[in-house]
Amino acid sequence: FPRVTLCDFKVRQLGNIHRHTVQCVLPINFFNEKVYMVIWFWLAIVSIINVINLITWIARTLFRLDQLQYIRRHLRYMDKMDRPEDKKISRRFVYEYLRCDGVLVLKLVAMNTSDIVASELTAELWDYFKSNPPTFYKKKNDFVDV
Repeated sequence: FPRVTLCDFKVRQLGNIHRHTVQCVLPINFFNEKVYMVIWFWLAIVSIINVINLITWIARTLFRLDQLQYIRRHLRYMDKMDRPEDKKISRRFVYEYLRCDGVLVLKLVAMNTSDIVASELTAELWDYFKSNPPTFYKKKNDFVDV
């Protein structure tokens, strides 16, 4: 913002019009400059935080071990991991039943409500998974035509 500029004005003296060009100070631009500088820094800080948050969420979504530990932790909260073979079943539950998007939804539920709600939801999904084992695939990504 220009703080100093040239101002043209006319002065009328005894019937004559004199034109003058002088240097003027624009005080409102001092204020505008400070406001826009604060807004610019605020947007820069928020953008950096958003990029860091995006990288964190991508890392959390892509690392399979973190997904497995997250679901197992919620199942332990609800005392659903009581048998030794539940570790193996939980791996299948996470990687073949919930997959990345299911774990992501559970993480979002935990962030927006509480860990208790996410644990109860995970326990219900676990009970449903154990009572109705999925039969729609033979191998990891080999679907059967129905």
